[in-house]
Amino acid sequence: VTLAYGCQKRIRIVFAPWVIINLLGQGADTLALLTIVVHLAGSWMAPQIGKLLDHLGVKKTLWAEAVYILITFTLMGLVAGMLADGTSGGWQSWVVFAAYVICMLFDQFGMVHSFMMRSIALELSEVTRTLSVGLGVDHVMAIVVSPIMGMIWEGLGVQYVFYLAALSALLQIAASGMLKKDIRRAKV
Repeated sequence: VTLAYGCQKRIRIVFAPWVIINLLGQGADTLALLTIVVHLAGSWMAPQIGKLLDHLGVKKTLWAEAVYILITFTLMGLVAGMLADGTSGGWQSWVVFAAYVICMLFDQFGMVHSFMMRSIALELSEVTRTLSVGLGVDHVMAIVVSPIMGMIWEGLGVQYVFYLAALSALLQIAASGMLKKDIRRAKV
């Protein structure tokens, strides 16, 4: 999950804004407005994910996150590919803006990863250390992925960067498959 998240995070933070800046020709003002929308929507979405986690459990919520990632990054790839090919119009801009907001919102699923770690830990004292190591792995993955995805953007096309990020959702599906049971309540 951490490996996938590191890859997805870099795509969200670097390449999604680059579509808006490079392919749509928008500036910092547009990204600032979209960031405001992301934070307002995140205020609503975080409790919804918490409710989903309570209702479905970790395993099914990881699946939901994987589907969310798959759809979002595929949509962004399709529209970015159209823009890179020279197709532009009002509706593509709005789809990119919506896909950007949705991409940025998936950060709200971080609570599922923390809950999963807390639920499967043998000792609660391991949780903080393990999450810290996971954060380090996340950062290393994000740094390693950047130049590779940049080469893919230049060599194959922008859409493939997002398609590969969508495929990384398979790691989340694999992680959910490794859980022996679906956990709904963490140890306190």
